[in-house]
Amino acid sequence: MPTPIGPIAGNECRLFYNTSVAATFTVAGAVLVTEAIDVSVSLAAGKTDVMSRASTFKTKLPTLDELSLSFGYLYNSDVGDTLFNALRTAYLAKTIWHWAVMDGPLTTPGVKGAQGITFPGIITEFNHEQPLEGTVVYNLVVDPVRTKVSGAIVNPAWLTIAAT
Repeated sequence: MPTPIGPIAGNECRLFYNTSVAATFTVAGAVLVTEAIDVSVSLAAGKTDVMSRASTFKTKLPTLDELSLSFGYLYNSDVGDTLFNALRTAYLAKTIWHWAVMDGPLTTPGVKGAQGITFPGIITEFNHEQPLEGTVVYNLVVDPVRTKVSGAIVNPAWLTIAAT
């Protein structure tokens, strides 16, 4: 069967974390955040003004890149929700995990490849809503952190998984 090409529905995308932070995201040991909803990644370049009397326009130059991940987690009242417990524990302990926001599964034979951003990050917000009509959703924010592996800083990177 040929690899499908075209638009991707949001429900086909995947959010993963790996408790092992390596120089690059490792698929082995990656955990799928199954109850993730409305995942959003923000990539933006900082900018500085460049101006002089030689022009009547204020121009810009890019500076450092910024990255932030936010997602909702559909809360289940089961105290045995091991994924929720792991997320909460990671937030409280300020644990660094390696995150991957992908446009498909990491490994599924016979399907298209997947790609997305990976980065070492820490959960910096762990808020929840209890609407009168609706489900309880925890809203998490994950920000990149400075971490080193073998003396080298691990920067966010684009991961591409080839089609099989």
